[in-house]
Amino acid sequence: MTVWQIILKEIRHRKLNFSLSLLAVVVAVAFLTGALSLLNAESRITDWLQDQYQAEFERKIELKEQEVADAGAELQDAVRKIALGLGFNILILPENQDLNEVHVSGKYTETFPEEYVHRLAESKIVTVNHLLPMVSEKLHWEEQDMDVILTGTQGEVPFLHRNNKKPLQDQVPAGTMVAGYEVHQQLGLKKGDKVTLKGTEFEISDVYDQRGTADDSTVWINLKEAQELLGRQNLLNAILALECNCASVDRIGEIRNELGDILPGTKIIERGPPALARAEARNKAKESAEEALNREKIAGMAFLEDEQAKRNQLESQLSLFATVLVSLIVLCATLWLGLLTYNNVRQRRNEIAILRAFGVRSYQILTTIIGRNILIGVVGACLGILVGFVAGLTYADHSSFMASANSTYATPLKFSGRDLLDGPSLLMIFLLAPVLALIAGWFPALLASHEDPATILQREV
Repeated sequence: MTVWQIILKEIRHRKLNFSLSLLAVVVAVAFLTGALSLLNAESRITDWLQDQYQAEFERKIELKEQEVADAGAELQDAVRKIALGLGFNILILPENQDLNEVHVSGKYTETFPEEYVHRLAESKIVTVNHLLPMVSEKLHWEEQDMDVILTGTQGEVPFLHRNNKKPLQDQVPAGTMVAGYEVHQQLGLKKGDKVTLKGTEFEISDVYDQRGTADDSTVWINLKEAQELLGRQNLLNAILALECNCASVDRIGEIRNELGDILPGTKIIERGPPALARAEARNKAKESAEEALNREKIAGMAFLEDEQAKRNQLESQLSLFATVLVSLIVLCATLWLGLLTYNNVRQRRNEIAILRAFGVRSYQILTTIIGRNILIGVVGACLGILVGFVAGLTYADHSSFMASANSTYATPLKFSGRDLLDGPSLLMIFLLAPVLALIAGWFPALLASHEDPATILQREV
């Protein structure tokens, strides 16, 4: 009779002992399998939720960025429109021009070539926009017997290397005149009227509302016609420009440095507080929008980090609890199996003694008892892995369903067997059960194989 035949006969003869021993292994393996499945499921759910939070956060930030961009664009556009109403704020003058004459009497006595404005338009300057060449002189309008400021302009000269912007001031067509508020009020002028200036007839093409500046006492005509009337052909008194919206401490210094290399023999004047208010308002609007977005990002990142920390702490606590619980169960199952094996050996003392008397060697007895336990370990491992895996998969599906139900933007999370246990983990569990069964049965088997059969049989007699 072979060892395995003896084992199978013994199992059929002592079914209860075998069943209880098998139950001990199944319980230990099932708890171990279930714990590993649970930890892997929790880890994947945690990562999945973190991804969902991250995706939701990024979606909110993207919407917020779009809102900030839209609001910022609207605010910038509103401020830009207000700023445009302030008019040109950079004045490019000949170097020898007396500013006192300009401020007190409105006289421009010095000139520079008209070619300067075209040279500037062909450059790649970035600190100014909207170039408006002009000639200007305060004179007595003899035909109407009043003092006015005559300004000639051809309209803005576009930069060749940029997209054209909407002009701040429209071109004055040849043969027409635009009248400031005080001029058309005192003379009773309206669109379509004819007037004569220095012997040349002009048609009133537009009249301006009150601005509260020197513009109220100004009349505008075409640049070429003004140059002829004033005897300044191909010459300019000044170039008006609008500074860019630069967040710089010394904007005017940068403009002077950049223009000085292109237009030698000129000086740059910034027209006071309105220009500064314009730049500061636009920059402040941009900064406020960016600060609000940064605060939103910081708050979102803090929330994500806090959630991750909480879940990491919960996962650590769960891992510790599972480790302690499984360790106790495995230890108890091993002791239980050892006691059952010892009890089995005690009940079979006479049988073992008879086998020894018939010439069965000690190692064969040892092999029989150990083989029985290894068989229990293998069968228990298979059943325990099945029970633990089914329980873990059930828990994982329930947890993922609850997590998906509580997440508005979540896509359903599905688990497969590979998500809970990989090949190395299954192999470890499968080998661990027979090893523990071997350890549990080693000492009782060793006692049984070395006990003197004569002593046992003599006691029975």
